[in-house]
Amino acid sequence: MFNLIKEAQKLKDKSNENHISKSLSNKVKYRKFSQVEKKMDHNSYQESLKNKSIEELNFIIKDAKEAIEKMPMGPNAGYYADEIYYAAGEKERRTKNNVSNNQVFAKKKHQHGLDQKANQIPED
Repeated sequence: MFNLIKEAQKLKDKSNENHISKSLSNKVKYRKFSQVEKKMDHNSYQESLKNKSIEELNFIIKDAKEAIEKMPMGPNAGYYADEIYYAAGEKERRTKNNVSNNQVFAKKKHQHGLDQKANQIPED
């Protein structure tokens, strides 16, 4: 798990170095055909991962890795490296604290009031 976090940090650093080292003409040419750069609210993103299952976290990591591999110098490479870093960190936190998927889903149900609605007696 810790290796995945280190790998994400290396990818992010490499992406930042590549962006800095590009010449101005390459930046203009590249950005002309690229998609809009994604922005991340780091606090809310980390908080949202607490409600994801392990399978969802694994998918986020896999998907972000593929995106970086396809466009390592793309404008969103740093965003995807952050996704890997935070998802791997959430998995590590759960492993340390022995948190299961069932506990995550119980918390999610409680937050949405689903457990209370299920116990209500329907009115006729």
